Amino acid sequence: MKFIDERGKLFGLVNIIDLSVILIVIAVCSTAYVGYKDIQARREDYRKKIYKIKVIFKEIPIDVANAVKVGDKEHGLVEITDIKRADVRQFVIPREIQKSYEKYEDLLEYKIVTKMIITFRALCFEKLSGIFISNQIVKIGKGFRFTPDLYDLEGVVIGIEEDTGR
Repeated sequence: MKFIDERGKLFGLVNIIDLSVILIVIAVCSTAYVGYKDIQARREDYRKKIYKIKVIFKEIPIDVANAVKVGDKEHGLVEITDIKRADVRQFVIPREIQKSYEKYEDLLEYKIVTKMIITFRALCFEKLSGIFISNQIVKIGKGFRFTPDLYDLEGVVIGIEEDTGR
């Protein structure tokens, strides 16, 4: 008995093309089913909660610090509720460098706010792996970025607590 006979059938019973089509359909369906089950297993349940997040920002230019106002929002999820500023320092560029910048007198002195502690009220998603604002994880000691339309701030989270108001 031959493996494939003259008519193209496997062991004289099944056409090879039909068998390969059936095997491909089974492979595709099983792969799709396993992938769907894997996606379902990875999906995490989450709850929406409102948190107060305290963030410290260091060495902010005075123009940016003046632009930060209570009530500023980012994507409707994060809102500034309180701002505490530290002292303002003024820096002067050394004389050697000043000679090359004589045309640009504004560059000879600049001011920065040494640190600002800002309290945010944010709609967060609480998952098993942590607290998230959109796709940004919020943890104490981890970086935090606040980017409304007017400015961009990067700081470090120093406190998280659940908001019981409203």
